[in-house]
Amino acid sequence: MNIYELRLKDDFVKKLSDDGRRWLAQAIVNLLIMDGKLDPTEMSYMKDAVVLVNDSEREELLEYAKKGRKFDLPKLTTDRENAPEILYYFASLIGADNRISVKEAEFFKTICSKLGYTEHIAKEALQWTFALINLHKKRTDLEKSAAKSLDPTIT
Repeated sequence: MNIYELRLKDDFVKKLSDDGRRWLAQAIVNLLIMDGKLDPTEMSYMKDAVVLVNDSEREELLEYAKKGRKFDLPKLTTDRENAPEILYYFASLIGADNRISVKEAEFFKTICSKLGYTEHIAKEALQWTFALINLHKKRTDLEKSAAKSLDPTIT
């Protein structure tokens, strides 16, 4: 069980242009429906997406998510100064469940390209995500070990 979740900070969102917020919201929806449906465990990320846009755009986001439709994302031409944070937000999102599918890796490479990054940067960011996943697995093992040291009946 996680006691925290990955969220977009308000001060970051406020820095984005309307076009940047719309692009980010659509990219989040595309990631969340990658397998054709919106998983209930991903609702906190969907909340991040819907607060980025106005009411009419919100309805469109929800409609696309419900139907499993993907947005045709253009290259992000605004908010270039925020591209590194967006890059690592998506790197963190795809590794949030402690595994990265081939589809997720391909999606991430597409996002990197839409942000203007090279394939080399995409690979480096994916390596960072794999390292983060390994650290999380190690932390989980340490938590189990620490719990057992307090109570040997804990499995």
